[in-house]
Amino acid sequence: MSESSASSESNELGKLIAPYVNAPEQAVSPDQEDFIKQHPQFESELRAFLSDLEKLPLPETDDH
Repeated sequence: MSESSASSESNELGKLIAPYVNAPEQAVSPDQEDFIKQHPQFESELRAFLSDLEKLPLPETDDH
């Protein structure tokens, strides 16, 4: 794979992930399997990313 092809693929993957990561801010709980099925060309990358994402601590909310 050429460097520009890898960069393009990385950019596309980033564009897919951004709305998924921001969904909780919009009170939407995306289903991981549905999300992955919508983008089968990135299945392994998405599974790795989502696995790592689950390991991160959740931000604390300020419900005053």
